[in-house]
This record gives sequence, structure tokens and C-alpha cells, in this order.
Amino acid sequence: MRTNVPLSGKDICEKLVLKCDKSTVYRTLNSLFDKNMLQRVIIDHEVKYALRDKHNANSAQEADHVHFKCMKCEKVICMTNLLVEDYTLPEGYVKKENQFLIMGTCKECQ
Repeated sequence: MRTNVPLSGKDICEKLVLKCDKSTVYRTLNSLFDKNMLQRVIIDHEVKYALRDKHNANSAQEADHVHFKCMKCEKVICMTNLLVEDYTLPEGYVKKENQFLIMGTCKECQ
């Protein structure tokens, strides 16, 4: 909750003060995703998780947000001011999640 970057299960395991089984971390992430508390984004074939805006104390937004990956320094940041539009799908299609990743160069690497 104290980060503004999406984290993988591995990232979270490394940051834990009290160590626990990795499968517990991944089960918890999947459970939180299923409860719509986390937004999932796939970056370089790795699943990362970000807190959905409606569960972030710093945001009143309810939509998913865009992520930006710098192609130079490899940092990924949440762009909570850029919301993912909820597109109307054709009849019979059901959305499970939105993912939107912009790739470019961050201001520090310009």
C-alpha cells in the first residue's frame, strides 16, 4: 500500500519483514485480485500487482489506471491520473480486467 509502483509476488516476498511461504503470498495476491482490490499488469512476461485506485487512500477514483514503463531505466510507475476507459464490448463478451501499459522514456532519463 505504500508504493506507487506495481509489484510482483517475488518483489513482495523480498520486502516482507517476516518471511512466509511464497505460495501464501501468491494465494493472497490472487484472492485480493478476485475481490477487485488489486489491478494486475503484465510487464515483460511477469505479472505485477497494483492497488486499485478505489482502495488507495490517496485516490477517490474507482477505475483502473495506466502504467508507464521507461525503456531506458526499466522503472514502472502507476499513472493514477490516467484512467483506463471501460469500453463497451459486443454482446456476449464479458470483461474480467483492463490492462494498459505505455512504454517510453521517463523524465529522469530524457
